[in-house]
Amino acid sequence: MEPAAPRRDQQSADDPGRADSWGYGQRVESVEAWHERFEGLTRVLLDNPDMFGYCYTQLTDTFQEENGLYDFDRKPKFDIDRIRAFQTTEAAYERAGEDRGDGLPLVASRL
Repeated sequence: MEPAAPRRDQQSADDPGRADSWGYGQRVESVEAWHERFEGLTRVLLDNPDMFGYCYTQLTDTFQEENGLYDFDRKPKFDIDRIRAFQTTEAAYERAGEDRGDGLPLVASRL
């Protein structure tokens, strides 16, 4: 699904010319860069055998924050199928019984 076009009456949060930004770290330069950053941050969680879940807390943009996966009008800003594919990647804790390389199983039972 194609990302929604920005409304003419508001400056888009994903406009590369926009000077300010909500979020953490340096502003990404493109939608592709956003996907790469999101996948990298998520990979850290998925690869941690002691991590059993996480929550993306802002699905849609609001009046004061524009960190959503969907814009204020609930249209996708990113490739939702790509996000879904990455989010459904098998997590480390799901690979229970596999060897981590140190002789311990890949589970959190050692806590």
